Amino acid sequence: RALRPRRHRVELPPRRRVGELERVACEDVDLRQGTVQLRHTKGDRPRVVPLGSQAVHWLKRYLDDVRPRLVEGRPFERSLFVVLGGRNLRQYHIRNSLKRYGKTAGIRKAVTPHVMRHSCATHMLQAGADLRAIQELLGHRRLSSTVLYTRVAPMDVKASHERYHPGSRHAAV
Repeated sequence: RALRPRRHRVELPPRRRVGELERVACEDVDLRQGTVQLRHTKGDRPRVVPLGSQAVHWLKRYLDDVRPRLVEGRPFERSLFVVLGGRNLRQYHIRNSLKRYGKTAGIRKAVTPHVMRHSCATHMLQAGADLRAIQELLGHRRLSSTVLYTRVAPMDVKASHERYHPGSRHAAV
């Protein structure tokens, strides 16, 4: 089934800041390696971040089937993500889309790029990802920023305390 320009789907993990995403150029993506180079970052610390296999799949479809039609009138446009008319996707487009998707999904709380970053970091931590790896993916200079970003559920703290605290009967040796 062909992708329609107005309804395309690209799944990029929300580890990126929304401002970083809007400034990604086509040449920043390496589909073979499954990476995106973020050149314009907060704190001017460029980094390379991985893409999951689903993101690579949908990004390839977007680049092959959708983007060429969107930029027909603007073949010089370097931005990876563009809107109808070929201009680059802006932060407000992303924010409005997330808001709309949240409402459609029946989510009562605000769905924002920042909330998505927090959620991604928390889920990665709960799944066992190393805190330093999460720090690198999020582009934080200090580990303390990452710690604040990862909302750890109280039960996770309790389980970790029981497992690792020296006074616990179940402490890992």
